[in-house]
Order: sequence, then C-alpha cells, then structure tokens
Amino acid sequence: MTPSDSPELLDCTTNQPHKIGTTTHFIVGRSEDAHLRVNSQRCSRRHFQIVRDGGRYFVEALVKENPTYLDGRPVVGRTPLAHNALLRAGESDFRFLLPSSAAATPAAPAAPA
Repeated sequence: MTPSDSPELLDCTTNQPHKIGTTTHFIVGRSEDAHLRVNSQRCSRRHFQIVRDGGRYFVEALVKENPTYLDGRPVVGRTPLAHNALLRAGESDFRFLLPSSAAATPAAPAAPA
C-alpha cells in the first residue's frame, strides 16, 4: 500500500484530508507528536488512534475521561471502521474515507431469470 491509496481522515470543519499512510497506528490528538494534531482544549493529547490490522482499519479510544465517538456512540475497545464513518474528538469531527477502489462494494449478482 502506498500513501496515495491509503485511507484518510477528512476534517469536517476545514474539509482538509489527512492521509493515514502506511503507519499501523495513526494518532489523533493535541500532542505535538500526534499524526493529526487537533487544536482544541476539549481534545485530549492522544485522543484516539486508527489501527491497521490485517488489511482492515479500527478505531481505539485512548482516554476514558474524554470519549471518542463513532457515528454518535462512544468507542469501547477496538472497533471496526467502515467507509464514511464519523469520528468525534472533543469538538472536532472527522470522516474516515477509504480509497475509492476499497470503498466500492461489489455489485450483487443478477437473479436467474
């Protein structure tokens, strides 16, 4: 996998995409060493991470006191991510987007006539 065909997090406020690249753990938070730095006091220094495992992507909350939300529900443990999932860290929202080739779903076979 090359960075150009990697998933991305789309910042819903700025509409700016952030490529996840080939890393296995992509950290989102206020920390200067986060892969995606969020400038909000309501976001923890290391708020959540996107984990690549076996060709699939998951989200893991990194703090319990300040929840990460996936499609409006708090993330508990390692949770699978689907294309277009909405993640919230503090006051910031992000869309998880797979490359178009990975997001496409195969067409259902035609029913016999």
